[in-house]
Amino acid sequence: MVSASSSTGPVVPPVSGSALNTLDKIDLNNLSPKELEELSQMWQARKASSNNDRLNGNDLSSTWIIDTGASHHMSGCLKFFTNLRNIAPLSVGLPNGDLTIATQSGDVYLSSRLILSNVLYAPNLNCNLISVSNLLIDTTLTIQFSHNFCLIQDRSSKTVIGAGEQVEGLYYLKGVRTTEAHVHTVKGLDSVELWHRRLGHPSTSISRFLPCLSSTNKSFHSKHCKICLRAKQTREPFSLSSNIADDIFDMIHCDLWGPYSANASCGSQYFLTLVDDFSRSTWVYLLRHKTVVIENHEPSTFSQAMQVQQWRGAMKDEIEALERNNTWTLENLPPNKKAIGSKWIYKIKYNSDGTIERYKASLVVMGNRQIEGIDYNQTFAPTIKMVTVRTLLAVAAAKNWALHQMDVHNAFLHDNLDEEVYMKPPPSFVGNIGFL
Repeated sequence: MVSASSSTGPVVPPVSGSALNTLDKIDLNNLSPKELEELSQMWQARKASSNNDRLNGNDLSSTWIIDTGASHHMSGCLKFFTNLRNIAPLSVGLPNGDLTIATQSGDVYLSSRLILSNVLYAPNLNCNLISVSNLLIDTTLTIQFSHNFCLIQDRSSKTVIGAGEQVEGLYYLKGVRTTEAHVHTVKGLDSVELWHRRLGHPSTSISRFLPCLSSTNKSFHSKHCKICLRAKQTREPFSLSSNIADDIFDMIHCDLWGPYSANASCGSQYFLTLVDDFSRSTWVYLLRHKTVVIENHEPSTFSQAMQVQQWRGAMKDEIEALERNNTWTLENLPPNKKAIGSKWIYKIKYNSDGTIERYKASLVVMGNRQIEGIDYNQTFAPTIKMVTVRTLLAVAAAKNWALHQMDVHNAFLHDNLDEEVYMKPPPSFVGNIGFL
């Protein structure tokens, strides 16, 4: 059995004569001055229209009692209900001690923001009750009580949804706020064009339906909007590229992106993407500044490298290291001998945070033009495999060894040669002196 706890006799909505006094403002201290002003205005508007509402039979909210003791929303007036449906018979205890049977329930729309669900239709009930407990459970609203008033607010935004007035110990719902659409009219061609942009560049036929634009005497056509014209243009198809790479690193595609609004964890705002046209391998580098791209460019030719001081220094360091290790001796090319060409390989090495560690230039012999069995019989490349590295790491982890990482600037991995190999000196090189 459910119960209704309000007065026993017919409820006659009292005429509101109260106003927000000092005690109410203290109790409702979470309201801003603007919200208190809005509440007072809503209250005065409700007071002015209360007599007309009662005469016209349209006074729905003033006859509803906000009840903390009611177990369900309930009403004895069918005209309030929508979506009425049959339910299992439910006994309802009236305030005077009598019983009535509720066999139907529905929804009551007091406003677009205040909707009561599962309201019991209780015959012979002479009042309409809003159950505080059900309202808090079924909606996202909160209720706050003061000396003379109670306030219904949205739980998240604290927007005032409705208010009740305390009369003879009962809180009557006296005012509800509906959702209002604020329409601003604009004047002049400039304002119409501004609204056209604000609303996402709608077409002229759509713009005519908008109140803010239809009320103006001046017209604006979307064909006069430069953005609309560019958006409606179709892009020409890309022509097929005739550049075909025959080997890796023959052609590199570069793209610099940034700056981004938020920095990366390492402080970078840009990233550089490099794509090898032949293998489609891709490298991405984080950059702190856009100007670093010029310095970070890995040149493909000697002439390009000579234009950057860092690469000139890297090549000088490489030549000096090769000479200190007696890698070659300077000789005149004997008759019937053929010298192999050389090539510079440039690479930028980075730290873990994306900053540059150093510029590395390696001088290599172009052995790819030698023929096996004529120019050489075997190859020697003592480079480590990743499976060996993983094995070493596994053993170190199992035995709790300490590991240290280091980078060797110049690693000489070539074996002693039994054959005579003649190499052309790199461009602009003079032995024991350096670059011209």
